[in-house]
Amino acid sequence: MPNARRLVVALSVSLVIALGAAPAAAAVSMQVSDGIASMLDGDGRPFAGVRVDVISADGTFARQGTTDGSGGICLLAEGAAAPSGRTDCIMLPNGEYRVFVGEEQPIRISVGAGAVRPSGQQAEPASEEKPRSRTALWAGAAVLAVAGLAGGGGGGGSSDDEPDEPVDVVRVSVTPQMLTGSFELGTSPCPTAIGDLSVENTGDVAARVTVVPIEGISTTGQGQSVEPGDSATVTVLYNCLVVAAIAGTIEVGLTDDGQSDSDTIEILVDFQ
Repeated sequence: MPNARRLVVALSVSLVIALGAAPAAAAVSMQVSDGIASMLDGDGRPFAGVRVDVISADGTFARQGTTDGSGGICLLAEGAAAPSGRTDCIMLPNGEYRVFVGEEQPIRISVGAGAVRPSGQQAEPASEEKPRSRTALWAGAAVLAVAGLAGGGGGGGSSDDEPDEPVDVVRVSVTPQMLTGSFELGTSPCPTAIGDLSVENTGDVAARVTVVPIEGISTTGQGQSVEPGDSATVTVLYNCLVVAAIAGTIEVGLTDDGQSDSDTIEILVDFQ
């Protein structure tokens, strides 16, 4: 059956080509300037709006945040001054850390002498060691912190250092994910309300509402403190500073003690 034989060969060649073409995972690099760590992929493009987990090498300390539109996140050595206008900085005690950016392999950073420094290499596990997920590392940090608070009686050695508190995580859910509105020149009031967003605290700790707007859009409601399980309202307004239609996204979230979490909301304004 020559036709059938040719079909099998063609399928085999197609599978080899498809498997050989699978792309490798993008490497993560970090550039630090004035406390802002810019997360870049292998092509130098920023990881914008991506979750970042910072976990100490010994698993006793963990913090979470989200990169801004330029791929930046504020990481500071404990006691350092935050850049002007930043309220979402993650403060890190001296030590070694792994930084998880999205779903990429973690990278190492060192904190000491008042500065945060990338090590320049990915924190890949040894070949015989199965890598631990960030969820497992977060859980480990909480367990170790609780064990430290218990006092270490009977089984282990004591430490002169104060144990870390159990990690409280900041999480947010913002709805709806899109707001649309229209503005008619000479008729619509200025500013004009586009709509309201519900900012729900789905985490474990009270946190403040944060908003990163775009040109032509203002908001009210940022800075409110929201208890776990409660919600706050953020009103989105077209502020008439841009005399044109608007199509873009704003970041709305919660922040507390260096942790933050946010959602990206699409904003569309029809200008007539």
